[in-house]
Amino acid sequence: MTTLLVYLVRIVYWLAAALGTVAAIAITASMLIAERAPQTAWFWGVTLTVGMFFAGVSLLSLGVAHYLPIIGLDTLGNLDERRAGSVGRGWSRRSIILIIAGSMLCLMLLVCVYAILERINQDSAVFG
Repeated sequence: MTTLLVYLVRIVYWLAAALGTVAAIAITASMLIAERAPQTAWFWGVTLTVGMFFAGVSLLSLGVAHYLPIIGLDTLGNLDERRAGSVGRGWSRRSIILIIAGSMLCLMLLVCVYAILERINQDSAVFG
């Protein structure tokens, strides 16, 4: 059960990282793709700042996907059997909470990516 939860945590946060990367790239590319994109420093600054925000979300998601399951499994592996049962139940609960939070993050990122791509489809920059 624990290894299944570890894989689910990783999959959810890898998906969040992928969506964050797509959002960061699409926002930055929207300034180059759109015909009527404003070329002032203000709009470039806002676009790059929001793109870096999504890139940061992506990097944080990759960190969660990589390090938290490893920490949990190492902790469970270093305990005796009597304590491993109680810690394992706590780890399972935390894993489920992480999966729910990661799924909500994926949903929000999916809506953001959809809105960004829809704005690009209208042939205009996301900001401007």
